[in-house]
Amino acid sequence: MFKKMLSGFSNKDWGLLALVILTWGANATAVKVGTNEISPYTLVFIRGLLTSLIFLPFIKKISKSDFINLSIVGLTFFALHYSVMYMAIDSINSNSFVVLVMLSMPISIILSSLFLKEKIAKETYIGIGICFIGLIFAFGIPDIAQYPIGALLCIITAILWAIGSLLMKRTKHIHLPTFTFYTFAIATPFLGISAYIAGGDTMFQFKDINPVRLGISIFYQVIVMGGMAAIWGYLIGHHRAEHVTPFLLLQVPVAAVTGYFLLGETITIQFIISSILILSGVGIIHYFRLKKST
Repeated sequence: MFKKMLSGFSNKDWGLLALVILTWGANATAVKVGTNEISPYTLVFIRGLLTSLIFLPFIKKISKSDFINLSIVGLTFFALHYSVMYMAIDSINSNSFVVLVMLSMPISIILSSLFLKEKIAKETYIGIGICFIGLIFAFGIPDIAQYPIGALLCIITAILWAIGSLLMKRTKHIHLPTFTFYTFAIATPFLGISAYIAGGDTMFQFKDINPVRLGISIFYQVIVMGGMAAIWGYLIGHHRAEHVTPFLLLQVPVAAVTGYFLLGETITIQFIISSILILSGVGIIHYFRLKKST
């Protein structure tokens, strides 16, 4: 039974998917550690700059068409997505933000159906619906009426993430360090502009920072998240959107667990029930996918 549940992906892809879920989920904690020291806009700019420099020695030659595709991914998935995301964080309460940005999962599935002609099973929508009931159970219904601009920015963030993810299907053949370098190198100037607009001349005025905490956060953002972005590009490039994106909803319970152990945050019974609902929704999607494939 367990072996059957793990079918559908290779052992390698299961491992990579689990790695993405765990590291992206834990990234919420890493970002909190970093943004307690410096501006989030400055942090994401430093991340882009250092990621580009570190992966530069490992790149391989690419064609003009590959460069164009990587440029589009860099602009949508990294530059615009991160810039708008931090604007959204500043414009809405955190609970509403969590629920609304997770719309990126169903949006990517809908876009894959419309533009890539991928057939989406009704059980996928049912499973995602259960996941969102779990999210709302934990975080509440998004307060769109009180934060209309913030809600709109969250939705734009979700759309940009979805578009960028699907565009990675065009870059799935590209060497992973090469993918990471070009996408971040193209995004970094735009991230720098966003950081300057947000912080002005103070964007690099660091006072009373903890260099160890900031260093750990930057290391995680650059090395770990830089590699995970390339791995996600591989996964979305080799699998249908409806088969891989729902698993990313598991980031929410992972983020809660890492926050509990590393930041001392609390985990309530309400959140445990929410996590069970999210797991159930993802399980339904995967179960019916396996059932149809046998």
